[in-house]
Amino acid sequence: MAYDYYIGIDPGKSGGIAIMDSSGIVEIFKTPLSPIDFFHKFEPYADKSIYCITEKVHSMPQNGGKANYTFGYINGVLHTILMVCQIPFDLRTPQMWMKYYALKKGKSESNTQWKNRLKVKAQQLFPKEKVTLWNADALLIANYCREEYR
Repeated sequence: MAYDYYIGIDPGKSGGIAIMDSSGIVEIFKTPLSPIDFFHKFEPYADKSIYCITEKVHSMPQNGGKANYTFGYINGVLHTILMVCQIPFDLRTPQMWMKYYALKKGKSESNTQWKNRLKVKAQQLFPKEKVTLWNADALLIANYCREEYR
């Protein structure tokens, strides 16, 4: 089934959200931190033909209690707002959506090198956009969503 809009979400405090239609990017924004900000961003799409893929993530023990709490809170708010706005969504692991781009982290590759490689891929796909570390994954996930459900 084809949709009019596709959302890609890289959840977390430093993540981003990209919304696309069949012709390109509609909106890119940082992950909101409050429930009302989430609602204001998604509510205009509540009555649209739309599909969302959000990265399936989990807490990291090395991050500490407060960081993991914040991470879990943001994810819970995100999923709740998507449900309230009746935006259907699916959770995909990073490995699932990265496989589409034939991207895999090299064994000797640092996290910085890896993230920069993802950023380069997003910039290649969207040369007119200012691709940053916070929005690269969201753009790639949104594009993956569009390609999967177009």
